[in-house]
Amino acid sequence: MIGQKIAHFILSKRYFLLGVVIAITGLSIYLAKDVRLKYQMPSLLPNNHKDHLVLKDYLNTFGEAGFQVLVGVKDKEFYSIEKFNKWYQLGREFNDMGIIDSVFSEANFYLIEKNDSLKKFEINRYPKKPINSIEELEAIKSKVRDYPFFKNIIYNDSTNFHALVLNINMDKFNSEEREGFVTNIKAVTNKYSDVFDSEFYYTGLPFIRAENMESLRAEVRFFMVISLLATVLVLFFFFRSFKVILVASVIVSIGVCWTLGLLGLFDYEVSALIGLLPSIIIVIGIPNCVYLINKYQQVYIETQDKELALKTVIQKIGHITLITNFTTAFGLGTFVFTNTQLLVEFGVVAFISILLLFFQTVVMVPTLFSFMPAPKEKHTKHLEKGWLSYFLKTLSNIVTNHRKWVYTLSILLVVFSIVGIYMLRTTGRLIDDLPKNNKARTDLAYIQEQLTGVMPLEVYLEVNKKGKYQQTSTVNKIDSIERFLKTLDPITKTVSYVDALKFVNQAFYNGNPEKYSIPKGRDKGFIKKYVNNSGTLKNSSFIDTGGTKARISAQMIDIDVMELDELVSTVEPKVDQILNPDKEQIQNIVSNLHFSKEQYDNDISYLDTLFDEFRYIENALIAQVKTEDKELAKMWYDEGVDKEAVLNRGESKLQAAIDKTYIKNNITGFSVPFAKGTKYLIKNLLISLVIAIVGIALLMFFLFKSYWMVFVSVLANLLPLLFTAGFMGYVGFALKPSTILVFSISLGIAVDDAIHFLAKFKQELKLRNGEFKPSVYAALKETGISMLYTSIILFFGFSVFLLSDYGVNQAIGLLISLTLLLAMLSNLVLLPSLLLTFQERIER
Repeated sequence: MIGQKIAHFILSKRYFLLGVVIAITGLSIYLAKDVRLKYQMPSLLPNNHKDHLVLKDYLNTFGEAGFQVLVGVKDKEFYSIEKFNKWYQLGREFNDMGIIDSVFSEANFYLIEKNDSLKKFEINRYPKKPINSIEELEAIKSKVRDYPFFKNIIYNDSTNFHALVLNINMDKFNSEEREGFVTNIKAVTNKYSDVFDSEFYYTGLPFIRAENMESLRAEVRFFMVISLLATVLVLFFFFRSFKVILVASVIVSIGVCWTLGLLGLFDYEVSALIGLLPSIIIVIGIPNCVYLINKYQQVYIETQDKELALKTVIQKIGHITLITNFTTAFGLGTFVFTNTQLLVEFGVVAFISILLLFFQTVVMVPTLFSFMPAPKEKHTKHLEKGWLSYFLKTLSNIVTNHRKWVYTLSILLVVFSIVGIYMLRTTGRLIDDLPKNNKARTDLAYIQEQLTGVMPLEVYLEVNKKGKYQQTSTVNKIDSIERFLKTLDPITKTVSYVDALKFVNQAFYNGNPEKYSIPKGRDKGFIKKYVNNSGTLKNSSFIDTGGTKARISAQMIDIDVMELDELVSTVEPKVDQILNPDKEQIQNIVSNLHFSKEQYDNDISYLDTLFDEFRYIENALIAQVKTEDKELAKMWYDEGVDKEAVLNRGESKLQAAIDKTYIKNNITGFSVPFAKGTKYLIKNLLISLVIAIVGIALLMFFLFKSYWMVFVSVLANLLPLLFTAGFMGYVGFALKPSTILVFSISLGIAVDDAIHFLAKFKQELKLRNGEFKPSVYAALKETGISMLYTSIILFFGFSVFLLSDYGVNQAIGLLISLTLLLAMLSNLVLLPSLLLTFQERIER
């Protein structure tokens, strides 16, 4: 038999296999040294998704959006010479940090000022040095408040709140130079903690991201240790053997090394999700050891032959463990179907790691125990504990005599769960998984109350003609968009090149606050001359160097993904309507064109209407033809567009020309892809869960060749998932990526108990010549102990994640622990009950 040959190979080649394991572990440790944290914010959308591509193009054009950190204090006496100079000094210290490009505050700001003698504008920094008198201080304060642009960005007089805006270098931040970013910022402010009346507050996407990743580094190490400690303590409680603990600890430690080696091999960075993998490997690896060690001890008690016991473990449990590990790996591996890079990486490493963990366990458990003395009576005593016998007898009694109660309770749980599921809501925020009392979260809320929102929303514009943004009509449209955006509750601030024009106009009138407006009439010509003489003002961070792309940057408060999705749905059509007011009418006309000989007169009539009402479309058509036939384009320009030729060219050519007359626009910024990515991810995670259920069901059918066996096993393991979903609804857990993950992970692990039970049941059927009931009870008796041990170990192993500061880890800890505990009861009670109830159908 294959099993015998494999057992003989493992035990006879144990030194060689041990050497292979040591070599792979050494290689893994070498590869793991290059594993690094994921500095860039992960995208939840696939690489080919429209919103991902728009954001990528936007970042390539303008750099990373919302890349600022705000540091603020609340102080009634801020405008005193001592405190203001300290604020100035603090800004200079931040400026000296290599990762910060510039600092903007009331003590570090720039103004555009007119130089009449040179007929140009100059950019001057204020103040140039510390303040020496009250008069200087009042002059600076007056300058800041003369410019509406500064209000609610660096100060709020009504609340006495003041902020420094730190402009972060994106390239340095997204590299290892970010090490200690949060610590360094706090170290600088700590020097001034006694100067101001309040504590310092910090926010901004870079700060939140950096603080998260620095916490993640500590969490990965902490949970590797704590999960190992928790599972080892439970293991010792059951086995009371240091040898068992040593073997299990060595195996899971090697599994962690191999997992980290895979991350290094694939050059994957450690995100908050991937950071869970080492702990998951530990928690999954211990139950593997439990099944093998329990079987080894059971066989040894019966035979008193250590070598036979070890061979039997490999023959009888090895293939079952392979199947259970495959289902667990498959449950996590289905994340590759989400087409989201973050989850694909998690799924790939989890799938390979779990399968490697199986091969390593099957080799190492027999090998290590072969070097040790045979187990003594005290080491196997746990298999004969009175409470275990009572527990198993109680299970048998329930399955035999109280199946109606089992089904009644199951139905009530289903009803309870369905009601709870209807209470579920979908949500998610950029900081949603942070604890409610986390300073990054509370500071964000506080600063949003004091100043303005810090979450970025970008209106990304594109025209086909350079210089169009300078046209009065376009300037007025962008101003209208800004005014519209400011009417929306979540949006607190907007800025574009139109604001720069207003700023310049105010400068032209020597800082008069009433002149903070779009230049008009003759002023435009004078201002243009001043700007042309001022080299630095020609460049704008709101229009690209090619002059065809522009942006309107908005800041908003942190809102959940459903609110954000609704906001985008409101903004997109309104912005398009402002930019392209004729679009709806043009498309209505085009929709009446048939481009056919039968409708020729009708089409000509509609083309006449189109060209008469919208002359610029003719120009667009001529420009399009010019790229193909310059002579024809000239003739059309001189004599008018040949409408019959337009019809012959087809609808796509006409539409392409029309599209070039529109100002294209997209709503982007990190917030938008995050919102759409969250909804996309939830949908795809649900699909991956269905794939996992179907895949596991097919595997069960392949193993047991019975539809009814598949039915009862899947039913028994869907009940815990259903209950968890209902529980989430009752306690107010939102449906989001971190909670959806729970179901695929839980299903992959929970179904292991069903496979162990059914595999043993199938073996007993053969041994007992098809006697059904005795086989069920025998399977329950033999696998019940291991199922109880492994479920309790898994429960405590995942429960330690409740100690995490991350919402995603807390959700995984609570929900998986709850699901697996119920799955154990379901597989020990409901599954054998269903087998006995459907006995006749299964036997057929």
